[in-house]
Formats: sequence, C-alpha cells, structure tokens
Amino acid sequence: MTKLLDPSVTTLATATAVLLTAVACGRGANDQRAAKDPHGPPAATGQALADGHGAQQPPAASTSDPVVWLEAQGVQLPRSTATQTVSVVWEEVRPPAAADAASAPSQHRWLQPALLIGTSQLFAGSEPIGAVACAADLPEQCTAQALTAPTAKQLLHAASGDLDEEGRWKAVFAAAQARGWAGKTVWLLADRRIATSAILAAERALRQAGAIPQLAVATLDGQLAALLPAGAGAVAPVELSFASTAAQAPAELPPGAAPTDLVAVRVQVRRQGIHLLLTRPQPAAAVTPELLGSVAETLCVWAERARTAAPQVNLATVQASADAPWEEVVRVVDALRDTCARSAKGTPCHDRRPLYQAVVIAIDSSPASL
Repeated sequence: MTKLLDPSVTTLATATAVLLTAVACGRGANDQRAAKDPHGPPAATGQALADGHGAQQPPAASTSDPVVWLEAQGVQLPRSTATQTVSVVWEEVRPPAAADAASAPSQHRWLQPALLIGTSQLFAGSEPIGAVACAADLPEQCTAQALTAPTAKQLLHAASGDLDEEGRWKAVFAAAQARGWAGKTVWLLADRRIATSAILAAERALRQAGAIPQLAVATLDGQLAALLPAGAGAVAPVELSFASTAAQAPAELPPGAAPTDLVAVRVQVRRQGIHLLLTRPQPAAAVTPELLGSVAETLCVWAERARTAAPQVNLATVQASADAPWEEVVRVVDALRDTCARSAKGTPCHDRRPLYQAVVIAIDSSPASL
C-alpha cells in the first residue's frame, strides 16, 4: 500500500491502514449516550477495576453502554461511526458468592493488553504508570472538573521529560517491555481531549517495543471499535506517486468542482480548525474549499467530489498539528471513509458508499502548523 507523501510529517499509524468499506463515516457524537438496555445488568456501585497484575482502581459505574465505565478512569473515548467492533478486550465479572448476583458489584477484567491515556493518568490495563501533563492559559483549566470540558480548552500531552530522544513515551515503552507485549495487539484507548502528539508518542513506543498498536474509539451506541485496522509493523514512509496528468488552468475549474488532475487529498487538523487541501500538479495552486456549517458533513461532500473527479487517488492524509485534539482527528477519518457523514448526527446511515480505501494519520511538523 502507499505510504506518506511529505517529509515534513511523521506517521502516526506508520503504514497506511486500509479502511474496511463497510465501516461508516461521519461526525462523532461526543456527548451522546445510548439508552440503557432494560434487559441488561442494573447500574452497580462499588465497582473495582482489575487487570492481570492485580491493580485496582476506584469504583466505576456499570451501564449497558460498554465504554461508559472507562470514564471513571478519566478516559472518554471519541464517538465514531466506525463499525469494526470488538467485544473481547475486557469482560464484566460479578462475584459468584454474592447473595444477589444480579445486583452485586461487578469487576472489569482485561482480556487483552491495553494502554489507556486519560485526562490525568496513563494506565497499562488498570495500573497507573505515569501522568498526563496539562497546559492551559489559566491554572483552573487543569483542575479535575475542568478536564471534563469540551476539547481544546487545555492541552493534554506527554511532558517533554517523559519522552526519550526518539520521541517515545518512556513509561509506555517500559510497560510494554515489562509485560511482554512484543508481538501482541495492544489496544490504545485515549480520551477524546488528548493531544494527537501524545497518542503518536505512545503508539511509537508500543511499536518499537514490538507490540502492534490498535487505535480504539467508541461507536455511537457505546461499543468499542477499531478506528483503523492494525498495521503489520514499522515501514519507512515513501513518496506518493501518481500517473502524470496535464494541469488544469485555474480558470477552467468550475466553482464547487474538484480538480480532475488531483494528486493528493490532505486534511489539516489544527487546534483552531480543519482545512482541506486538494493538491494539483505544480504550478497549479491547490484547491482549498471552505468548510462551512457542519465540518464533517461538508468535508464528506468534498471527499466524494474529489473521489469522483480523480478516481486514481485512493488515499487521503490527515495531517494533525501536535496539539490537535484526538476527537477532531477521529471526526476527519470518519468523514473521509464513506458518505455517511451526511446523515443527521447520531442517526443510522442508509446511504453508505465508500470513498477512500486508505487513510494515513500523520503529525504535521511544518512551521505553519506550529
């Protein structure tokens, strides 16, 4: 598969990830919660979290929305329309000796290796292994209550002292080695407010420790899902190559149309906003449509126009600034995947048509993004 195109960006997913065409796209419903299942287990109190190392965390609420219990650990996953769901990362266990098993407090036991990046703590399974740094204009924006605010209110990242000279999160690298994660899939669950640079640092540490990172999101009904299929291993980025075509003169491009001489589709995700760049052969200028209204919906419309106008381009690149919130990156990946971003927020998609076969997530280190 094709890899990164620009030497000024560093891959987050390392290799391009082929997206399943059956996976839906669209804007994540960040604050939605699925209705409780009347046949599911009742909410429990006094719940403890435990993994294979025996570490336990404070009580968390049980709910029919499977990922909500993670929020007690400060990990609110971004909501996505990804449909590659999984159900074997953890299990809910109720003490068999309880008098009333149906109402007894339950425990969540990890069945697969997992790394959690919360708003204040980093966890290997349920064991705290480090802190997440917070930077903000005002000190009160880094309090526990403020950390439940929408994205971009503060910068949640890995402190420079927690990174090694290769940009790896040292605590993650050490945890992966100590737990023998080499050769294993490790689920990387990050809060939606976390800076993308922190996820890059954790992903890089896992990969260089021999693990296979799997980026996780929550579906609209609260299931755990893979954002991208797991990569096979580290591969050096290469330049994108396309068949040469004659450039269209700017005046020949009708308003609202995507160029047929397209060579690359890039979406810049920054803390201040999202920008689409439809790159054409030089000296023709790139087309930079204005994303009005719902950004995810408009981006999806333009992605379909670009895919139709230039079917030879089947890869899109998401270039995130280091401080871009993870939630915004997930929204963009969803919008590039297929046409479901045009569905009303949180509603089922009835017109799913695939767009880009592959999406690359990258950190934009160019001066303009800093």
